[in-house]
Order: sequence, then C-alpha cells, then structure tokens
Amino acid sequence: MADVYADSSALVKRHIPEVGSNWFQALANPITGTVITTARISMAEVYSALNRRIREATLDAADYAHIVADFDALCTTQYTLVELSALIVERARRILERHPLRAYDAVHLASALTANDALAAAGLPPLTFLSADHHLLTAAQVEGLATEKSQRASVTAREVFSLCVALCSASGRCVTGSSPRLQAVRTGSRTIYGLAERQCVQPRHASPRRTAAAYWA
Repeated sequence: MADVYADSSALVKRHIPEVGSNWFQALANPITGTVITTARISMAEVYSALNRRIREATLDAADYAHIVADFDALCTTQYTLVELSALIVERARRILERHPLRAYDAVHLASALTANDALAAAGLPPLTFLSADHHLLTAAQVEGLATEKSQRASVTAREVFSLCVALCSASGRCVTGSSPRLQAVRTGSRTIYGLAERQCVQPRHASPRRTAAAYWA
C-alpha cells in the first residue's frame, strides 16, 4: 500500500482518455491499496476541466453527467480530501514567496505537505506527489516531497509532436472539429494517431507545433 497526493491534473486522467490515463487508472485501482489524497479544491478544478471539454466539443453532456457522478462518488468513498483551512492558506502563502506558482497550485502543495506531515507524525512512509505540471513538481521536490509526473504513456513526446505536425500539415490547417479518430479517443481507443489529433483540437493554439509545445512543456 502506498500514499499519494494527486492534484486535479492527475485525477482527471481517471475519467478522460489522455496521456497517462492508463497508468493513473491502474494506480488508483482499489486492489492496489493506494491511498489517494487531494485538496477539496480539486473538485472545482476537475469540474472546470470537464466543462472546458464540453465547450471544445470533445465531451458530450451525457458523458459529462456520468463522469461527474463517478468522480463525486470517488471523492466520497475513496479519496481523502484536505479541506481549505487557515493553516493551509498560510502555508500556501509561504510557498508562493519561495516559488513562482499559481494560487491553486500553491494550495495543492500546501495540502500535500500537511498530509505528509501527518504521515510522518504517525510513523508512516512519506507520500508521493503526482501532477502533470512540471513547475509544480519542481516546487514539490524543493519542498522535500517525492514526485512523479502523471503523464506516463507508451508513446514519447517526440512521437506525439511529429504526428501532430504531420496530421495538421496534411490537412493544411489545424484540426478544429470532430472526426472518427477524435471519436475513437473519446470512446477510449488509445491510438498514437488519435492522441496526436486530440492535441491539435485546441482553439487557443494557432499551430500544431505550439499546441504540442504547450502540451509537453
């Protein structure tokens, strides 16, 4: 049995097919005995991530409702939630004075450090901090936490980058709508080509290269 702290970028992988989903789903399987801790604010962040996918037409309303119900149940039955307290806010302030993080990321790190302190006080092994954000992981390492990036996959960043560029170059534009391959990703068919296409469906990026660069930063 192991203890991990998972931020929202890790938790969402249990519900949305993306790089690292298979790995996190295996880790979170109750059979493994893994104890998953996260901040209460992760719930709002996961809701935000899911609604962004609805706006981008990569998630439909029915799937959204099912995922939210599943996620809410996990927060009640499996995840240990760290509440936002005055102590957490004060610790987040000190973290922000040391590291260039976003406010919610500082709250995640403060929550993880507090949970880790509780484990140490009980004579238990330390937790591992999981996130897809390398800036947050770096800060967690500096603060003394073991870390692991939650973007493990059987494909490399270079492969996704190259395929993303090839896909959009072939069409002469960045993909902006749905397609059979995108549908395959939405229904769980994890092909490399599908992963590349999924990363191109990002209206906030003007080109596949910037899309891939932003995704793998």
